[in-house]
Amino acid sequence: MSRSFFSRLAPAAAYQFCFIGAVATLKPGANALTLSHFSPAALPWLYVGAAVLAGALAIVGGAGRLRRDPGFIALAGAAVSGALALGVWRGWPAVPLGAYLFSEAFATLVSIAFWAAMSEAFDAREARRAFSWINGIGMSGAIVSGLLAQLLAHAFGALALLVAGAGFLFAAGVAWRF
Repeated sequence: MSRSFFSRLAPAAAYQFCFIGAVATLKPGANALTLSHFSPAALPWLYVGAAVLAGALAIVGGAGRLRRDPGFIALAGAAVSGALALGVWRGWPAVPLGAYLFSEAFATLVSIAFWAAMSEAFDAREARRAFSWINGIGMSGAIVSGLLAQLLAHAFGALALLVAGAGFLFAAGVAWRF
């Protein structure tokens, strides 16, 4: 494989590591916050709401280069995650619902944008090799962040998971730029 292949593979794999790491911290944090403030009976309705929100964002986000750019989306997600963490810290009552909807819809939106970008970055022959590496490194991000999530949640609670998610998303946005 050419040097150009690896120069495209490395940032994509680093991005996927960080993005999957963010999902593995944001979703448990948002779920814990939601369940600590609301009845578990609300979860199916929240899931439906998140699916509708993800669909709407995918349709709206289809136009405009920045809205489809995974690096921009990750940096914007880091800012939203940080704002949600601030809201939890301040005790704002609607924030757990917002965190749940955000984490569910955002994960779907970023996945669509990321894999669309990957289909443009690699031709069919390269994709077979690149996608295996990208997915493998992404799964290692799930392992690392899953262990980190356990430690953070035990020591600091769900708020720490939102902060960690923001950090992983910021790192994903930086990785995409290289």
